[in-house]
Amino acid sequence: MDVYEKCQNEPITIRDRIYSESAIDTFYFTNEFGCDSLYVILIEELLNIPDELQIQGELTLDINEAFDLEVPLDEGYSIDWEPAAGVSCSNCATTTLLTDGSIDVLTYTITDSNFCSRTFTINLYYTCPVYIPNVISLRESGSINASFGVHSHISCDLSDEYEMYMYDRC
Repeated sequence: MDVYEKCQNEPITIRDRIYSESAIDTFYFTNEFGCDSLYVILIEELLNIPDELQIQGELTLDINEAFDLEVPLDEGYSIDWEPAAGVSCSNCATTTLLTDGSIDVLTYTITDSNFCSRTFTINLYYTCPVYIPNVISLRESGSINASFGVHSHISCDLSDEYEMYMYDRC
């Protein structure tokens, strides 16, 4: 009997037969002299990457806020983050998410020593912190206080989120 190992949730094809789960199967072969031969196979499923390695399904962050992520990996596992430009280390279990607002979905794929893999997804949502100057200095050209208004990151559209009222204290 020959033993084949497959990753969970991944099919394996042997002699034009597709196996999606553990199985025992028998193939019959007839040689050139008319003698029959039996070939028995055993398909075993390897353990899947555990659910405990999913850290969070979604994160809400301030835009441009660095955020540390850690996946508790044991030996025998490797990790790859996508997009790689969105993290400080694309193959480290502990990395920093670099949030500039351009990434909506971050994925990480964990691979075990049998080369079975599983991909997890983190949806990213951003808030835009604002700065409203309480003093205006028209003499300092180019300064953030040189004009009156709400200031935020260039990726933030403040027109739909904020209203401003001015009152005369006199």
